[in-house]
Amino acid sequence: MDQILPIGSVVEAGDVRLCLLGARMLEKEGCMTLAYCAVRHPRGYAGLESLGIVYAQDITRILFTGKVGSSGRQFLDGLTTIYRQMEGRTAAQAQALFDEMQEKYKDI
Repeated sequence: MDQILPIGSVVEAGDVRLCLLGARMLEKEGCMTLAYCAVRHPRGYAGLESLGIVYAQDITRILFTGKVGSSGRQFLDGLTTIYRQMEGRTAAQAQALFDEMQEKYKDI
């Protein structure tokens, strides 16, 4: 993982265009991996059924990188640092690291 993409980024996963709404580590095959909550682009949110998950490794192309201000960059940098440590760990190990990050950045 190089860097977590900011909210609003538009990517391709296969032949589907998606707008990213947020990032989270999810368990896949026993290990934690980066995933994004996303909606189809350009349609966007059209009810709960329009929300989906795309794993970072399934993103084939970045079409647009969302804009972030200084506090957003600080948050994403911190999140990237923690998520790098979580990658490949079990869910229990990753949860402890995530809780630590949540406490550190709760005021951002």
